[in-house]
Amino acid sequence: MTKGAQAVDPNTPPEVLADIIGDVRRIFAWDEWNMCMGAAGNPNLPVRVMEDIALHGDKNLKCGLANNPRLTQTVFEVLMQDKDVHPDLVWNKNIPLHFLVYVARSTYPTPDAHRNVAGKAQTPSSVLVELALHPDILVRCHVAQNPNTPEWLRWVLSCDEVDQVRLFLYFCNISDELRMHILRHENSMANLKDFMEYPHTPPLVKVWWNSDYRDTMSLEEFLEATK
Repeated sequence: MTKGAQAVDPNTPPEVLADIIGDVRRIFAWDEWNMCMGAAGNPNLPVRVMEDIALHGDKNLKCGLANNPRLTQTVFEVLMQDKDVHPDLVWNKNIPLHFLVYVARSTYPTPDAHRNVAGKAQTPSSVLVELALHPDILVRCHVAQNPNTPEWLRWVLSCDEVDQVRLFLYFCNISDELRMHILRHENSMANLKDFMEYPHTPPLVKVWWNSDYRDTMSLEEFLEATK
């Protein structure tokens, strides 16, 4: 087995993983990064190596470590102090909810951490309500897709001024009523074209789209006329 395969194998002995990473303070060769980041995320990594990475490792090693499902409380608290690691730390399946709330309400130079919180299924709905007002488009898109997003908040997002947010929402598991609401009020022809290819789009709407009626009346007018 190659070292790269050993690095991510959950059965690799702890000391082998420690040897793969070596001195965390050294300058790593460019072709070592994926292997060492994989070893840092391996659940068999010794705690002493986790602590060494958290305290002295560079950003890449810390990001690999952030995904380790067996982070100790001490290691987690050290990593939590480094905002560069937060986007990766958010995805750790064992991260406590209070950390997600903390990240959602913190400021960052880029929106990556907020996007990841918005897309995480464990994020509380109260936090998603806050992120639905985020200026970053992709944060709002992730809120639209999150299974924890309340129905009333999805109705709010259906009126988002950005086409992409409405498009993301339409392809989620939403109610027929909300789907029809989005269709009735959609002004983007590009979005409507994509909606017509979706299997859950109502057949009558597809009739309008594929007929000459589209040139003479709006969808709203067509639906009223066919009642």
